[in-house]
Amino acid sequence: GVAMRLRPARDAKDAGGVADAFEAVAPVTDIGLRLQPDTTDAVVAVVLHERPAQRGGLSAGDCIIAIDGLRTDRAGAEEQIRRAAIGEPLRIHAFRRDELMELSVVPEPAPADTCELRLLDGPSDAIRRRAAWLGSAG
Repeated sequence: GVAMRLRPARDAKDAGGVADAFEAVAPVTDIGLRLQPDTTDAVVAVVLHERPAQRGGLSAGDCIIAIDGLRTDRAGAEEQIRRAAIGEPLRIHAFRRDELMELSVVPEPAPADTCELRLLDGPSDAIRRRAAWLGSAG
């Protein structure tokens, strides 16, 4: 058999997959956006629906230049968001076209949206009973 679980992604590149064992996952902070991977600037590629970034006013195409008063780039922004305290507002400065904006975004726990599969050691009782039933039907 195969066991499946949903867990928060560890980072932007975590796509889940097959695991030898299900390990405990530390809580992950998230604001619901994805940054463009092909640039050093923190340019917002996607803002997820009904997540903190959208509620705070961020939009795709915005360029985040500072978080809580500290200048940032893509790698720095991802790290600052990941280290942010859940429920404590982040003060984000971003350019939208040529307009500087100051926004407040309140981080939340990341949703369990990444699938992880694990092969079980042996068949479960239900699988053995089904195999026995199917074997006796012929």
